[in-house]
Amino acid sequence: MKLTPEEAGLKKRLDEYLADKDFGYYPDEETVAATLRGLCAREREKGKPYCTCCFLTGNSEIDDRNVCPCEKLEEQIRRDGHCHCRLFAVKD
Repeated sequence: MKLTPEEAGLKKRLDEYLADKDFGYYPDEETVAATLRGLCAREREKGKPYCTCCFLTGNSEIDDRNVCPCEKLEEQIRRDGHCHCRLFAVKD
């Protein structure tokens, strides 16, 4: 997967988050790369890597719940096998 330095930096932060989790990245690298691009764009535009699958309300108390990795992530993985953004999924 070819990443920009910005995307690679975000991925490194997410790698650290995943270190003790029982799930990992979604198996399709192109999907992961596209999601990382979207997260980086939101971080540049809005100051934080808000999940690409969420609409922002403008209310930081609500929106901050959708900073990746968001608070709904683990529930979505348990229920669907992956998060809505398809950045994370159960390990093969």
